[in-house]
Amino acid sequence: MVDDSPSTHQHNEVTFVVRGSFLKNLLLGKLGKDLVPPGGLVVKGVKVIGDIDLRGCNVNHPISLRECEILGDLDLAGAAIVELVLTGTSVGRLRLSDITCTGSIILSYGFQTLHSVVARGAKIGGQLGCSGGEFLGYPLALSLEAADIQEAFFWRHVKKLWGAVDLTNARVGCLIDDPDSWPSKGNLRLAGFTYGAVESNTSTTYFDRLDWLERQYEPHLTDDFRPQPFEQLVKVLQATGREAEAEKIAICKLHYQRDANFLRRNRKVVQLTHQIRMTRNPIYRAILSVELEQERRWSFVNVGLFLIAGWNWLVSTVFWAFAGYGYRPARCIAWSIFAIAIGGWIFSDLYQSGNIIHVSQNPISGTYEQNGNLPIFHPTAYAADVFIPLIDFRQASEWILIEKRGESIQPFFFFYWVYIFLGWVFAAVFAASVTGLVRK
Repeated sequence: MVDDSPSTHQHNEVTFVVRGSFLKNLLLGKLGKDLVPPGGLVVKGVKVIGDIDLRGCNVNHPISLRECEILGDLDLAGAAIVELVLTGTSVGRLRLSDITCTGSIILSYGFQTLHSVVARGAKIGGQLGCSGGEFLGYPLALSLEAADIQEAFFWRHVKKLWGAVDLTNARVGCLIDDPDSWPSKGNLRLAGFTYGAVESNTSTTYFDRLDWLERQYEPHLTDDFRPQPFEQLVKVLQATGREAEAEKIAICKLHYQRDANFLRRNRKVVQLTHQIRMTRNPIYRAILSVELEQERRWSFVNVGLFLIAGWNWLVSTVFWAFAGYGYRPARCIAWSIFAIAIGGWIFSDLYQSGNIIHVSQNPISGTYEQNGNLPIFHPTAYAADVFIPLIDFRQASEWILIEKRGESIQPFFFFYWVYIFLGWVFAAVFAASVTGLVRK
């Protein structure tokens, strides 16, 4: 593992000045093939004037510029290199797009740049170490879009971060980070970001990881919701035995999915909103904004869409309350116990008032007095017998609900049938939750 601890890197005074073109020619062997030692070029405490332009070049030696000051750009876009170490080095612009590196790239303690570090499509065979660096580009600080990092991505103890971090469709072998290093809410893009593991000393607590996910680009948590970052984290947490944390993240994903389904009930509104976000032309944005307002105005279609989406949102919320979207089947048991207790109280009152009698009694004769041969009525067991399907405590089959002459208990009959219906609903939800059929 690459040593990127802060104790091994100290700033020294810059004592030499060289031109960027000189370093370029030296690395490419244009000044002599034997000038660069087999271990690669190691430069320390040097001020570099001008750009080091290695675009598309093939550099066969490791490059180590430690505690240097590069006043120009270091351009390695499309280059093929062995290794790059910029520990303690400040650079104007660092371009790493489409780079192919067989080893590691280290931009760690003391590394600083005032511009965006762009490594779109980079292929790194080793690690990418950014621990303790200062990434001061704005509005974009670091872009690893579609990058492929075979080993670890270090993103911890970052000293300063001014812009956004884009990890869209990037893939890393292992993520090693800390909560304080990531950008503020709305400045992190994680759509398509995959990682094989989270290092053991990296925080995997529910609150820290949820905070990390909630720092994403805001539309990706609302109307343009992207479930993949949640699903990826759930997958990794499950693979490391953190089932409780994984389930909490999965439930949060479904919360966001429920709200997103409601927000994007009108497809045309969603499309217009996305176009407004993507365009930079102010005139076109104004035209789209007017069209968006017209699409949002009152209409029977919008009212219908609102009612349908609202109903789906309500059903989803009730399902969460009853079973945690299928991840908390014990909630069904708790709600069932509560329902049976309420039912037992109501049926006990009906029995005392003579509205529940044994089947052997004759309700037509008007005689409702029990005799010694009748079984004992248990209101709680009666409620359980009515509420829970496919069981028989010989209460609901032997005791019936009736109306006495001159009195109406129609509301209780309605309650009775609703009670039976809710029992079937709870049983179905519980069975689906236990078998995992309703989990998304």
